[in-house]
Amino acid sequence: MKQATLSWKRSSQFAKTDSANVLLIILVWIVMSILVNPLGDFPINDDWVYGRAVKSIIEEGNFTLSGGNTSANLVAQAFWGALFCLPFGFSFSALRISTLVLGLIGVIATYGLLREVRASRLISLFGALLVALNPIYFGLSNTFMTDVPFFAVAAMSLYFFIRGLRSDRKVDITLGTLLACLSLLIRQNGIIIPIAFGCAYLFKKKLSRTNVIVASIPTLSSILLQFIYQNWLELTDRTSPNFNLQSRGFVNIISSANIGTIVYLLDSTLIALVYVGLFISPLIIPIFLTKFRASSSTEKRLIFLSIPSILIVMLARLAKNRPMIMPFKGNTLMDFGLGPLTLHDGDAVISSRAFTPAILTYVWGALTVVAVISAAFLIYYLLTATRHIFKQPKKDESVSPQWLKVLVVLTILFYYLPFGISTYFDRYLLMLIPLLLMLVVGSKPMIDQPHFIHKKIFPVALLIILICGGFTVGATHDYLSLNRVRWQALNALMRDSKVSPNYIDGGYEFNGWYLYDPKNTYAINFMKDPKRPDKSWWYVDRDDYMIAFGNLAGYEELKRYQTGRWLPFGPETISVLRKESA
Repeated sequence: MKQATLSWKRSSQFAKTDSANVLLIILVWIVMSILVNPLGDFPINDDWVYGRAVKSIIEEGNFTLSGGNTSANLVAQAFWGALFCLPFGFSFSALRISTLVLGLIGVIATYGLLREVRASRLISLFGALLVALNPIYFGLSNTFMTDVPFFAVAAMSLYFFIRGLRSDRKVDITLGTLLACLSLLIRQNGIIIPIAFGCAYLFKKKLSRTNVIVASIPTLSSILLQFIYQNWLELTDRTSPNFNLQSRGFVNIISSANIGTIVYLLDSTLIALVYVGLFISPLIIPIFLTKFRASSSTEKRLIFLSIPSILIVMLARLAKNRPMIMPFKGNTLMDFGLGPLTLHDGDAVISSRAFTPAILTYVWGALTVVAVISAAFLIYYLLTATRHIFKQPKKDESVSPQWLKVLVVLTILFYYLPFGISTYFDRYLLMLIPLLLMLVVGSKPMIDQPHFIHKKIFPVALLIILICGGFTVGATHDYLSLNRVRWQALNALMRDSKVSPNYIDGGYEFNGWYLYDPKNTYAINFMKDPKRPDKSWWYVDRDDYMIAFGNLAGYEELKRYQTGRWLPFGPETISVLRKESA
């Protein structure tokens, strides 16, 4: 038993091969970033909101949450972005570079987390590349959205907490606590990591006054920090109308929960597993097949319970006429590439599948089958990990310690539950990828047979990862190019034709950046003004001019721009339109 424990500790330490893998990850990330060209002084999605906070720091020396849709704490990310703006002044190019740096850190942190659960260096490298080449992760790394910065800091916090639990080093626990506080200052759900750590610490150390104090310090520090920060915002009038919106929504749903809430949670959870299952399918399917051969009879019964559960949910969706082919949640991952498409006719062209050739429908159908199978396997790993917490001998650390499973399972539970019972976007699922990978790669048969698994995984997984990487780079390039051309058209309209932003519907980001109005409660709540049903819901004053994907009734086309896409599908052009009566 002692020999096995020492082996587990030694295997989690970095070596020269780990350094080579990290250098490879850095090289891949740099090449991808150069290919997509992240430069361009224009906002994407919600980062006009977050850019306002950075702009207030750079130009006024005063941080404020001035955007109406800001529900996150944001302050740590805002000052991080401000550092990258210092050399040349505020720009969205600098903000995107700041996120790309954190995105790389998040991928390296994923590699470290997988090594901490005793995954081999090759498997850890594959797992890290699955994150780096994920279209949602890399696409968001080329924005100033909060998803990737939170992922990076939270993953680092989790990494140091695991090291601290394993070695009892107070330095690692302190670093984990500091990073957890930083993640909290990006998004409020950073609080879940110290809570999970405290539970895992007491599980390992048992109850005593000293242990309770050590386990509580990270959580109490985070709670105190949130209390001080929130009160500071309110006392200094720096908050925004939607601040803490998701937290308040979670409390409201819990207080009025009923059977419908539980049904919705089950459906949304299994759909989340389908997404994550697709993202990690190159690893989970061969690993699972190897594990199945070495599983006990009890574990095989869990396997046969997992597969019907996901199939039942998919059939239930079919009975309710819900989408059966991915992507389900939208927002970032689209069937033709990346989104969202935030122009006046964006929703219409998405629903009409104007950019989706027939072949893509068949491809997504096949990917959905793979995703459903992988989701069933993920259910098995979750059930197995939960069972081992209570069944596995507590002194047996030959695979991965019980406290580690407690930490990972509770982090998954605490992270997912708040948005699992309400509406969530596909980008919210990114944090589940390394957490669920830790459960998958920490399985005993995989550790016992690493060379066998490498032979099975390497050629197939490498091919799939390369294909995924090609799609990710192409889709990210196309999305950035689309927005770059859109803003080129808007700037030309304002500069050459002397048109005021008040007369333009240039899309959510343009109108938010130029015409944000805290008194516009409809826009702040993402609703159309019933008095102006023909206008977009965002901050539109007049729409004499409009940027759209095609011609619209009542408008004439002034100019058409090519988007310069790489992929053979997606928006090819955008048009500058003028209202015929203008």
